[in-house]
Amino acid sequence: MVQGTALTMGLMFVAIAAIVDLLTLWLDPRMRKIA
Repeated sequence: MVQGTALTMGLMFVAIAAIVDLLTLWLDPRMRKIA
């Protein structure tokens, strides 16, 4: 139970971080030159 919750939270965190990162790149073209 605890492992499943921890795994889900971890996956959610990684997914949200990746989505935010992609949105930032998409919304702010200046970031592409840096990254």
